[in-house]
Amino acid sequence: MRLATTIHDYREEFHVKIFRIWMIIKYYGLNRNKKKQLSIEKAHLLDFILQNDSLLMSFSDALNKEDSESMVLYKTNLVYGENNNYQPSIAAISVLNNLGYIEIERVNEEFYCTCTDKPLTFDSEITLLWESKLKKLKPVIAKSVNVINKKLSEANL
Repeated sequence: MRLATTIHDYREEFHVKIFRIWMIIKYYGLNRNKKKQLSIEKAHLLDFILQNDSLLMSFSDALNKEDSESMVLYKTNLVYGENNNYQPSIAAISVLNNLGYIEIERVNEEFYCTCTDKPLTFDSEITLLWESKLKKLKPVIAKSVNVINKKLSEANL
């Protein structure tokens, strides 16, 4: 007798994505001088990296050997071009903006995101894992979108 099992990939759940994007904006919306630094495009790319453990490892110099293969739960979605699919991230950012959790400001040709004082909570243990991963992505925030995209292309080879 064979039991049917369903494995659910929570990464694509819209409410989960909304909170994950909010966490990225909370951590990296402003630099230490309170200057806006996180564009919508960069928020999307950080979210994509955060969802794909193998990409996180290639982007973060802070990882040690113990974190390597045991941390990879999912294969990267790069072969499917998901890093270029901005629609879910834009939808999540729009919801957060409409509900007053973030603000969006246009500076030249870029749209930058910052968190408001309105708190958002997500009661799950996964938030601790995301916080840990976000800290490892700190060196990535200083990179340009072009550099991040180039690194993603190299990871796809």
